[in-house]
Amino acid sequence: GDGWNGASWSGLGQEGLAVADGYEERKSFVVPFAPPSPPPQLPPPPLPPLVPGEAVAHTPQGIRDEINKAVDQGRNASVFIPPGARLAFSSNVECSGDMHLSVRSSGEGATLDGKKSSNMFYISGGCSLYLEALHFVDGRSDDNGGAVRADGAGDIAM
Repeated sequence: GDGWNGASWSGLGQEGLAVADGYEERKSFVVPFAPPSPPPQLPPPPLPPLVPGEAVAHTPQGIRDEINKAVDQGRNASVFIPPGARLAFSSNVECSGDMHLSVRSSGEGATLDGKKSSNMFYISGGCSLYLEALHFVDGRSDDNGGAVRADGAGDIAM
């Protein structure tokens, strides 16, 4: 342990500081500062309850995958993006045909980033789109819709 053992001190990162028997002697040493340990990281908050059949997406491809599954199964597509997430788009997500696409977050919302190179959604052929708690940034289009381009789309609700 740390402390004196006879005339020898050990501890605090020091070994072998000794005082000869019968003598008084001063020794000094610097104890390096050790910052306190950081507090333990808390687990992320749980996701709010998902709507039955809703898929969680962390990337634009996750949204595309849910649309493709919905088309294959003949149903509507529903996607939840976790609050605080930021999805970077290099190309838009397309939805066409007679279906309803719901893309939502909750709380602080999620950010959809077009990286100044793309809009985020291209909706056509009767597809309806519902958007909730989403922040659109840096969307771009040379002709129509920096965030959402709608051409022959169904209803769009934000």
